[in-house]
Parts: sequence; structure tokens; C-alpha cells
Amino acid sequence: GREGMRLSSALVPSAVCALSSSSSSPITSTSNAVVKAAKELRTRKGREATGLVLLEGRRLIESAVDAGCHVETLVLRDDGTSSPRYEADRVVRASERVIRACCDTSSPQGAVALARPPKLATPKKADLVLVLDAVSDPGNVGALLRTAAAASFDAAVAVGVETADPFSPKALRAAAGATFRIPIARFPTFRDARRLLRDTWDLTVRVADRSTEVDDSVPYHQVKDWSGTAIVVGAEVGLSPDLLALLDDDDAFSRVYIPISDRVESLNAAVAGSALLLEARRRIDEGKSSSRSRSRTNDQQ
Repeated sequence: GREGMRLSSALVPSAVCALSSSSSSPITSTSNAVVKAAKELRTRKGREATGLVLLEGRRLIESAVDAGCHVETLVLRDDGTSSPRYEADRVVRASERVIRACCDTSSPQGAVALARPPKLATPKKADLVLVLDAVSDPGNVGALLRTAAAASFDAAVAVGVETADPFSPKALRAAAGATFRIPIARFPTFRDARRLLRDTWDLTVRVADRSTEVDDSVPYHQVKDWSGTAIVVGAEVGLSPDLLALLDDDDAFSRVYIPISDRVESLNAAVAGSALLLEARRRIDEGKSSSRSRSRTNDQQ
């Protein structure tokens, strides 16, 4: 279904199939099958065809493994460094030139992994959810997922073809392993996403909007109750048309904004979104703490 959580594991491209026949000696050629397979995973098409992702750097690989990723091929720089503590189906050594050819970044950390993400089911109930509306910068997508995981959000929803793939190498680096710790649902439009947000989860949808001139827009610190909320973060260019239509037609959708100095025009999507996510979690936890304090006081009376 359109709520399907992860990448499909369809037929595996020839470059990935050829890995099993590669030599166990250090790889020195950038035309090696390992390099070809890694390059395929730098594209959305390659990731969707294989169900694999490309992890760059030891720290990200370790975080991903801790979150449940299964490493199928691990490529380490051939410099005598020790093998990592986690398991991989296949470990190969390669020259620095080959490592660079595999990577999307210009400064790889001597390790690359072709890995299969864990399958995280869409929760039947949710209290806090991050929604991405046409956030095209993969760095922002990764940073927001990292904050959502840090704030114990129940799920994330990516809407629209314009939203960057959360499993692209840049988004994965920005998320620092958080991508594999929070279920992510994808939908082509907000009309489709609405069924999950409203019909299944029964959430109030609060849309981050930098405009302060709309009648129903309120400052985020004036929101009385953040529980049962989906927080929508969009691109700096503005909200998508189908989201604007829902804001006009559906009372469950409303706008919030962050008051800022007139010395700047707007906040970056990751910065603004993170402020809202952390505020929502803080307010909910604060409310729970106050409720417990009142309960103890009543018990003592």
C-alpha cells in the first residue's frame, strides 16, 4: 500500500549480484563491481530496486547497525586499521581512491557499507508525528528526522515527490543513524496522507508557516496542547497547494509560526522544525510531570 514503510526488495541489479564473485584481495580499480554497486545506491532508483542503502563512515555505519541495519558488504580502507566490532556478510579492503569513488561525500572516513535497513511497521497509534512537506534538501530531511527521533516522535511522514529521499546518502549522514529508529511513511499527496494522519491516528495537524498575516495562525508558544499532533514542516519556498487546500477546508489543520526578529526573513526548515518538535515534546513532558505532582499532592492530603 501507499503507507508501505521501507524500500521494496525487487530484483537485484547486476552490479550487486556480481559482488559475490569479486576478489578477496584489496580492491584498487574503480571499475570493480563493489564500486558500481555503491554508485547505484547513490540513486533513488538503485535503492528502491535493491532494498539497500549506502552508509558512509564508521560512525554512521556503527549507528545504523545499532539501530538494526544488516551490513551485506563492508568496504574498508586498506591501511591496516582493525576491522569493526559489528558483523558483515562480506568485508573487503580497498584503496583510498576506491573508497572515494564509492562515496557521495568528498571526505570519506575510510569505510563504506552496503546495508539493508530494518523494517519498521507503521504504528497503529501515534501521539507525535513529523510530517515533511516538499522538503527538498536532504540535509534538512536528515536533520529533522534526527530531531524527531531525539524527541521520541512515534513516526514520520514524507509527502510529495519533491521531498528528498530520507535514505539518500546525504540525508542519512545528516540523520546520523536516526532514520533507522523511526518509522517513515510516504505519500504522493496530502490528500493521501490525510487518511493516516486523521482517519487512523486521529491527530490534529499543525502546519509551520512563516506567515503571520493569516487569521488562524498562532505563535507556537501559545498552543495549549501539543499531544495528539502531527507537525508539518515545509520548504522555505512555501506550502504545497494540496496542503493549502486542506488548511482552508479541514478544521483539523491549522497554522503555527515562530516569532522572529525582523533582522532575518525566515528560518531554515531544519531549524524551525526542530524548534517546534522539541517544544512539543517539552510541553507534553512538562504536562505529565505536573499531573504526577498534583496526583502525589492529592494522595498526601
